[in-house]
Amino acid sequence: MDDRCKRLLYRSQHRGMKETDMLMGNFAKLHLPTMNEAELVEFEQLLDEGDNDLLNWILQHDEPPRRVHGPVLSKLIEFRKSL
Repeated sequence: MDDRCKRLLYRSQHRGMKETDMLMGNFAKLHLPTMNEAELVEFEQLLDEGDNDLLNWILQHDEPPRRVHGPVLSKLIEFRKSL
């Protein structure tokens, strides 16, 4: 795993809220190694969002804004459903 992916993995596991740490961290472990450049950029942008918003989007309690709705968020939602 290259340095960028290692940083993204760390950020995904140390967000501040236990639920998002576990969800984002486990997703990152599984998917980061196979993400292309566009997916990595989208994942980085998702990591910049607040925990509460991100969790509500992934749990589908709230509709995500267009600026964050993309293939990676869709994969995160499916990943959560598979747990």
